[in-house]
Amino acid sequence: AATLISTKAPQSNGTGTVTVSLQCGTALAVWQRGAFLEYIETPSIVDATVQGEACEPYQGCRLVVTIRSPSATVADITHLSVVLSGVALQESAGATRAQILSLSRSSLTLLVVIPPPISSGNMTIRISPLTALPGFTPAQLAVSTILEIVGRTPLIRTLNPAESLATGGATVEVHVSGFAPISASSDVSLSLGGVSVTP
Repeated sequence: AATLISTKAPQSNGTGTVTVSLQCGTALAVWQRGAFLEYIETPSIVDATVQGEACEPYQGCRLVVTIRSPSATVADITHLSVVLSGVALQESAGATRAQILSLSRSSLTLLVVIPPPISSGNMTIRISPLTALPGFTPAQLAVSTILEIVGRTPLIRTLNPAESLATGGATVEVHVSGFAPISASSDVSLSLGGVSVTP
């Protein structure tokens, strides 16, 4: 009959495979073919870089994340969970999207498309496998990185046209960046030369 002996693996000095042997009293040590324990490296983020424009309020961005030693249970994007927290996002912008750019046993490079946040602050991006190897939980194999959402003061970029007759009446388009989305003209107050005008 088989006997079950349970123990916790001791800390290792690194990754690799070790043999498992057993000794009872003064009897000779015994082992069975294939009785090996593999120490694996915990996944870790080695790089997280914003592509193109910086992540700002009301402007979505793209983040490329490289993970060393990803979980062996990840074969494609359907095996991953990407969760954003810490900064609220525009609901109308849709869900966070992710795409695997490259995947090997030693490395995973992931593109995370982040919907526009509605404020500045620190956003946490948590990436975890949906399933884990036996003996692990997905939480143990999860990785996180912090992305700073930097707020900018709204800025008038251009006026079109930039001239009007002294009698007034020209329709002027004001192009602004760093401004919250406008759903109605009543959300904005505008003045030209100190005179309030209706947008």
